[in-house]
Amino acid sequence: MRRSWVPWVACACLLAPALASSDAPLVAPSLCEASAALAAPWDPELVLVGDNEVDDRLFAFAREGERLVFRRALPLPKEGRPHDIEALAAVGGQLLVVGSHGPAKSGEPRPRRARLAFYAPDGPGGSLRLVRALDDAARLDAARRDLAACVATLFTSPAPSQAGAVCRALVAAAPQVEAAAAFAGPGSAAPRVWLGLRTPLVEGRAVLLRLTPDLEQLRFDAVALADLAGRGVRELAVRGGMLAGIAGDRGDGDAPSRLWQVSLSDVRDGATLAPSWGEVLPGDAEGLLPLAAGAIVVVDVERTGGGATPCSAPARQLFVNWPKERAAGR
Repeated sequence: MRRSWVPWVACACLLAPALASSDAPLVAPSLCEASAALAAPWDPELVLVGDNEVDDRLFAFAREGERLVFRRALPLPKEGRPHDIEALAAVGGQLLVVGSHGPAKSGEPRPRRARLAFYAPDGPGGSLRLVRALDDAARLDAARRDLAACVATLFTSPAPSQAGAVCRALVAAAPQVEAAAAFAGPGSAAPRVWLGLRTPLVEGRAVLLRLTPDLEQLRFDAVALADLAGRGVRELAVRGGMLAGIAGDRGDGDAPSRLWQVSLSDVRDGATLAPSWGEVLPGDAEGLLPLAAGAIVVVDVERTGGGATPCSAPARQLFVNWPKERAAGR
């Protein structure tokens, strides 16, 4: 994201934002565009935050009640690391870091964004070692040539029922991967990794894609669609028996985002999910850390000049309560 964060105010023509019980800066050196949040797989007391303009490190925070307090930077080894970090997921005891897989704003390909990398802690000092990295640029290029190539390249055989619809959308528009979560769903005893797309949509619904269990290449064996009222997936997180997420604008507009959740048992191949809606969030809300009584949401801000230049303001952290379930479609 590339927009500045501003307070949200109620408007008769727009959804009103959540009244967060806690709203504070998320302060760490060089952290501006906070894009993902996750409790570290090896230490649940340590919260990892990614920045989509900082490729060489993650930011480690301690949770103090409803607030995150910066502790240290975690350098990412240069080899295989994704650029434009948009998602983090826990896969067993390893950390999955996901690049956006999208092109530059000009449309020029950015191959290092099309990577997934798995990391594990390397000794007591808190550094990370690369376990393996998947470089997906060539597969995406091949998949976007035409419909048949897409289905053959990105999906198992036989392909999921929605593979053709997804491929028609991918051939027409470059993907933007913004979310990832690993959980044991129907028919699977072991956790499986699902990726959520900000764009494109399929028939107005957001796309969730399940990676094959070997996690050796960008290949999917299940597709679920989520009716997020025309929004894309901006974040996914597991909360008990629920899959929670942030639904947000598919472009760089200022429309508010929304919390949502569905039962994990409903997330399966061929499903069309009708989530219950939660609070309205700022449009730049991008990271979600579920807690027992609520959630910490991280919000990105704009750098003054992009890259490693200073922040126009610190990233933000909000604490919101889990709402009572509301009907889908709003």
